[in-house]
Amino acid sequence: MPHFVGIPATANSPGLSSLALKDPSGNAAIAVWAAGMDWRIRLCAPGNAFVSMSSSRFQSPPPYKKDANLHVYFMLRGLKAGDNIAAYDASGRPQTAALPITFASTDRPSNNLPPRPSVSSAKLILNPAGAEQADLKTTGQDWVNGIEKVIKYILANQMGRLIVNFLPGNVNIFPFLSGEQNANSTVQFSPKNFSGSLAPGAQPNEILFHEFCHIADGVLRSYDPLTDPETGIVFNYSGTDFFSVNATNVYASMRGRPLRKDHVGFQAMPAKFKDFDKFWDLAKPNLDKLRAAKPILYGQVSAIDAPWNPF
Repeated sequence: MPHFVGIPATANSPGLSSLALKDPSGNAAIAVWAAGMDWRIRLCAPGNAFVSMSSSRFQSPPPYKKDANLHVYFMLRGLKAGDNIAAYDASGRPQTAALPITFASTDRPSNNLPPRPSVSSAKLILNPAGAEQADLKTTGQDWVNGIEKVIKYILANQMGRLIVNFLPGNVNIFPFLSGEQNANSTVQFSPKNFSGSLAPGAQPNEILFHEFCHIADGVLRSYDPLTDPETGIVFNYSGTDFFSVNATNVYASMRGRPLRKDHVGFQAMPAKFKDFDKFWDLAKPNLDKLRAAKPILYGQVSAIDAPWNPF
């Protein structure tokens, strides 16, 4: 039966019955014997892996390697004492017993600050617990201060206010614990990950605004890639990111910032499509999908007077 083992893992590594996170980071790497590379680690109920539990405080990305002894390696971030984890296959079925977390070095008051609404918008709920387990070192209070600064900046802009007001309910924001330049619409976000970036769409306020746009459009999944027949330029939107990328471009144009091409990295918009009328001609299939799914959102965004607005 698949089971958790400690690292370094060997051919004869015994299974773990509990896990103490003694590293100063409060995080750990761990291996699962006989796991698949499409498996994931999730929180579960104490002693019962068949009851999985969701939390945006705990973050475990896909496994990062598999060795010759059938061990698959995962990174665990954001755990605290009393949590339980298990490995789940691609169908969401538990494949290991529940593993209790007995100790975490970061279990201290400063890393377990309670949730609070943003001072700028009561619907944006800041959840700083676990911030001190981020790859880029911070404190819970510093994370809150950074998020508050970004939210205030977003809401100073007409497009920013429109999208936040359009959010269907309260939005929980959690620290993004990996140091990579990424965030997601749970929302997991840390301003430090993008500090100093001048790439199109990559400043902290643009990243958080992008995630709010996902929530505003209901994370539509039917957006198509676009190909310009004249130049052969391809715009990729990963199925879900046409509105989030281009609404952020509207917002960015109002700030005098460069436009982002698509959802592949942070490339600049090709010169031809800095003319939003030309972009409108190319993007009409996706614009029509958004208008049909979210007519009120589409109408409000199209009414924004911005230097670049194809809606």
